[in-house]
Amino acid sequence: SAESLVTRSDAESVFRSVERDLNKRGDCPLPCVSDIISSLDLNGCALALRVRAAPAGEVITDAKPDELTAIPDGLQILKNARSVGYLDSKGAFGVSVITGSLGPAVLMLEVGNGRASVSIDGCECELRPLTGAEGLFGLAFDIKIRAAVRELDGAAQESALSSALENEVASRCRTALDKSRELACDFMRLGAMLEQKSPHEYAGLGAGLSSRLPALEFGINVSAELRRSFDIDDDE
Repeated sequence: SAESLVTRSDAESVFRSVERDLNKRGDCPLPCVSDIISSLDLNGCALALRVRAAPAGEVITDAKPDELTAIPDGLQILKNARSVGYLDSKGAFGVSVITGSLGPAVLMLEVGNGRASVSIDGCECELRPLTGAEGLFGLAFDIKIRAAVRELDGAAQESALSSALENEVASRCRTALDKSRELACDFMRLGAMLEQKSPHEYAGLGAGLSSRLPALEFGINVSAELRRSFDIDDDE
């Protein structure tokens, strides 16, 4: 159980291993205590890492049959110091993209009847406010992804791979944004990003965006630059 992990004599070592694994994978934020406190202080919302107890054999080849270890399990969402929901690993990936913390992550893509593995080595996300006569009505996210194909199961056109990557990244970002809107919880500190971009126009939004999220529209635009690590069929 999770309780048995926390009370183990080597608990610190187990959780340090989780930290190293996440830093290496780069596909999930790893908020520290000061991050959580700072975010709660700013707008009452924050994210914390979720872990689950699992048989150590899932990640360690020579583990004992009854040995347990900790495995990352997405992100817990906090609002007003209470747990109000969570994001799975795909939603956590979306948070990493939107907040600019995505590392050298690996994605598995479904491409036609085959599958492809791509390694992301660059990601940029620009937040744009959408405004009209009534003021702010939405947020747009312009995302640029650079990646390389690692493995490919069957032939696939380059355009199909790029499209699959763009759709997958957009879907994961949508998961995070929809949860933020559903809970009226600015756990990605989008308001603070807007306030930083235009302090005069969006003064106070760092602390006040949460209540406005349910009424906002979200636009997600992803463009992928895919490098060839081996031969890929062209459209031509």
